[in-house]
Amino acid sequence: MYAGREGEARALFPAGTSSQTIEQSFLAVYADLGNWTKVASILKGLIAADPNNMELRMNLVAAYFQGGNKTAAISALREMIAVNPTFKETGERYIKEIQAAP
Repeated sequence: MYAGREGEARALFPAGTSSQTIEQSFLAVYADLGNWTKVASILKGLIAADPNNMELRMNLVAAYFQGGNKTAAISALREMIAVNPTFKETGERYIKEIQAAP
């Protein structure tokens, strides 16, 4: 993966390994590489499979923010609030922090 050979890395997983497991394995590598677009893409796929997973959603917010996309980070936080209204107070605080960030 660090050498940019994703296809070869995928081939190393045993047959029958779920795509979700493979994608989760790649998250740390792409984060280490600073490829926040790829991290966000993987997280969106994982969220599609588990839409109520707030940890995945918060990781998506972080990926957008790390990648400099404050608008997408705020949008993802608003989606989190819609999915889990008990997150509203915390989510709104995070939105304000992101808006205030340089």
